Amino acid sequence: MMSKSYFLFYFFFFLSLNTAYASPPDTLVRLILYGGAREINAENKPHLLGIQHNNTFGNAAFRLKKEYLVNKPGNMKVKVVKVQTGEEVVFILNKQASNSIVSLDIITHSDMPSLNMSLQENTNCGIYTNKKGKWFVETIHKKGYHFTDESRSFSDIDYSRFSDTAKIEFHGCRTAGYEWFCKNTSHFVAEKLAEIGKNQALVIGHIGKSETLIRKNGENIADYRHKLRVIYQHGKIIQRTYQEGNINQAAILRRK
Repeated sequence: MMSKSYFLFYFFFFLSLNTAYASPPDTLVRLILYGGAREINAENKPHLLGIQHNNTFGNAAFRLKKEYLVNKPGNMKVKVVKVQTGEEVVFILNKQASNSIVSLDIITHSDMPSLNMSLQENTNCGIYTNKKGKWFVETIHKKGYHFTDESRSFSDIDYSRFSDTAKIEFHGCRTAGYEWFCKNTSHFVAEKLAEIGKNQALVIGHIGKSETLIRKNGENIADYRHKLRVIYQHGKIIQRTYQEGNINQAAILRRK
């Protein structure tokens, strides 16, 4: 049973989301969501590794925000939000105005058919593609590891909230990984956008493991946008690239 303190926390949390993260009708928005690593261990003590991972995700998120603020149009907002569950992610996205999300970056742990978030050990409260993806994670990939009531499917997202030329990038591992039994996250989301006519929208994910960028001099940069990434459009792969940093969407659309 949910404790009173837990209930009150989520009540006021979602109340704050309702007022703070909905975009006005005439405002465009870039959303950067990060977090999801478990911060409390089984003994109800701080899970230091999870806290460290979320801090690194946060550093990457605010680095990205700084980049997006350069030459930002006056009617565009850039919002960074720490999230812990798929429920929160879907709530935030669906509160935006129609056609308002110009870009979405999600920086969290992930695998081929899911974004992996956790509040308790051996549970996942993130987002999975569909029933096949959920089954794959729970039965094949991580046996004994189950999704909780706070998890959501990517089908729960209202994709009309995205602009016609939106760019979605998943910064975690294998979100564009080689498909077996089910579609990967990037492929699935690209198809969902195509279903409602968002044919110029791009979805970007990693084929393999993602990690922060380490220069030859040993400098560790909080940026996961390197190594082999795959770009999907209209539900199909249009490019594979080792390019570092931002992928210029306008240049890709001009070439097509």
